[in-house]
Amino acid sequence: MPFSSSFCLTNIGSLQLGTSVNFYSDVNNYNEPPFQPGISLSNITGTNCPYVLTGIPNGTTTLQIKDINSYCCVTIPISANSPCTFCNLGFDVFSASTIGRIVAGNLTGSCDANITDYVIEWYETSNPNTIVFTSGQGTAFLPYGYSHPLTGINSYLVTPGIYKPYLRKVRINGINYSNTVLAGFVQANLDCFSTVSVTVSPLTCSNGTLINDDYTHLIEFSGASQGIIPSKIQQVFQLSPNTNYFAWRFWGYDIPDTLKITYYGSNYNNTPIILDYWSVGNSNVFINPNSLTSFPKVAQTSNVLPGITEAFNKVICLTGITRSVNDYLIIDIIPNQLNNKTNFKLKTKCLISFNCDTCFDNFYNNSIKIIQNSINYTNLGCSQVQIGLNLSGCSETQLSTSDLRKYCKIENLIQPRTMFYQGADPAGQYIINTLFQNNATRCITAINPTPGNNFCGPSGTTVIQFVKSSSGGIGNISMTFSNITDFNAYYNSYLNALNSSGGVPTDPTTVPWYKYIVLTTPAPTGPNDPCGDTTNFITYNIHPTSVVTTSQTSTTYTMSLTMPKITKQINFTTCQVNCDTTVNTIINSISTSSNSASYSYSNYASNRIQQPFNFVKYLQLQVNTTDIFYREYNVIYSKILNETIPFSANTNGTFSYIPSLSAVTCSFINYYRTSINPQTGEASYVRSIGQLRAFQTNPLNLTDFKIQMAPITQGMYPYIIPVAVPSAIPPVINYIDVYQNVNGVGTVLNPNYII
Repeated sequence: MPFSSSFCLTNIGSLQLGTSVNFYSDVNNYNEPPFQPGISLSNITGTNCPYVLTGIPNGTTTLQIKDINSYCCVTIPISANSPCTFCNLGFDVFSASTIGRIVAGNLTGSCDANITDYVIEWYETSNPNTIVFTSGQGTAFLPYGYSHPLTGINSYLVTPGIYKPYLRKVRINGINYSNTVLAGFVQANLDCFSTVSVTVSPLTCSNGTLINDDYTHLIEFSGASQGIIPSKIQQVFQLSPNTNYFAWRFWGYDIPDTLKITYYGSNYNNTPIILDYWSVGNSNVFINPNSLTSFPKVAQTSNVLPGITEAFNKVICLTGITRSVNDYLIIDIIPNQLNNKTNFKLKTKCLISFNCDTCFDNFYNNSIKIIQNSINYTNLGCSQVQIGLNLSGCSETQLSTSDLRKYCKIENLIQPRTMFYQGADPAGQYIINTLFQNNATRCITAINPTPGNNFCGPSGTTVIQFVKSSSGGIGNISMTFSNITDFNAYYNSYLNALNSSGGVPTDPTTVPWYKYIVLTTPAPTGPNDPCGDTTNFITYNIHPTSVVTTSQTSTTYTMSLTMPKITKQINFTTCQVNCDTTVNTIINSISTSSNSASYSYSNYASNRIQQPFNFVKYLQLQVNTTDIFYREYNVIYSKILNETIPFSANTNGTFSYIPSLSAVTCSFINYYRTSINPQTGEASYVRSIGQLRAFQTNPLNLTDFKIQMAPITQGMYPYIIPVAVPSAIPPVINYIDVYQNVNGVGTVLNPNYII
């Protein structure tokens, strides 16, 4: 293969030379024709040195340079360009032996203090013809898979093996080098890592590195791919023969990622047996997880604005599988294939046993109790009384020893869900504050429509330019789009938000005037940064009287909005509670956005959320009568999360259930019912630990009230199903009077429910 070399001719002698020279190689004894004819003499002498000579025949050790005019010649030794040698290229951080990952820092060199652009290919030595992944830095040589440094949460996850890096392209001191002949590159020997390799060992039940954590292993990655679809990441987890349970906790963040865990055992001829297969992320749309034919199953971890994240937990029960030494799991993590700015985190742990007992077992035949000295009331005037009390249950300390609490708590997950202590403080107390009202008037800030499932769209290559500026003390926003789809997303979501709030208000002395439309825009870190995991967002609050203009050229679409400020021109009575404060908050929110600092970006990666103008906040005047209050406390555990239902993959892309290998983590024999959510089809084990009702007893004295609780027997409270149309009428609960307040005097009516 021809190669290149850098050299300089410093002594041309005293003979008068021409302007051009030819180059010959000792490979053919310097015979004609030259392999490089007509090179300008000035290029290889003086200030133009060094000259990079390309196309040198393989095997050349000396060159003959011959003047075309005088035929004067000189022979010089030559060697291949090798930045590895003359620049001493290497990694500033590198681990030769690791568990489950490749650790390689930034590429450094002695001849260039800041090497910013390069591409490296990684191979496993047993399969040297297949690229495992590519890494690099900078934008000069896109695309590549992952950005250096590959350290910490950016280190790349791989299966066990011996891996070697190969440098393919690098820019040093402004010169582009490549290991092959490419236009605009100097061909060079880039075999800098011939003696470098990394030996990767599998994860095992005993080599976890987490300390003071419920889990032992952390698999975390934060490295958005650069211009390509991110590839599947695999890890091998070697099981111990006594591993009966495998607990995992997965964060998909805003952009959903997919986790698949597959079992390989000698008792099954190492045939892959799928144990879990889930798509996890905030922007998922939940579907029934109980389907035995739908894969991957879907966990929706949040349905609010981006950045609010909950993990998804599950415990795999292996007791239905016959295990032996050297059985292992393959953990596949498939990054989102539509948005390449996606991160994930996975924690795991092997468990020999699993403790299904909790402090809640103490309430199997007893209700949680009211703390007597916590009962209080405050007459707020204007036909309002606030009632407060605490109920005592299980503290965090009491619950912390339970495996159910450690590995199965998912209190904030949207679907499927497991709730072990919803609404309790760390001391195990449920704090209740409720408001009794008799035609009381108050103001709130309402939201329409309710924000939800509004996250980043797919990665792309469309251009969005955003400018927030000010003129004459009033803010302005201008957005330019290269694609009509992006333009429509902004414009139509604005119209939808405006219309959902009743359109443009006209009278500042009325309630409908006080509202604003919320615009959410990503804040990209660079022109090629897509919207995805780790993206920051900026919100602007815009009054509906904004002047909105649109325009279009043959290549662009533009939408502009003014950001008018408003003042308070509405009055309220003393008993229109919280109205002045609420109005001023709305006014200040609008003014703050209008007065905010100038901001702009140009982005080439389709950087936006799905519905940029996604909701309206508005003033709402309520007239309420509330004379009764209910609260039910349950322990809930999703049926599908308690089950391990192994499957095999068929060649046609379907899956076959293997019932003989199924198992459950906990029996839940003390959970009194399996309820099915009619909307999602999700089934759950449920146990009641308390049912409370409070109500006013005297319409002439709002501070007179009574508290009742339902008795708990075998994890449930007694109720009567009405005979007529039982499916349409809720059960009638048999409550017991436990406390009352009459004319300021509190009386315990049943001490069994009071402590």
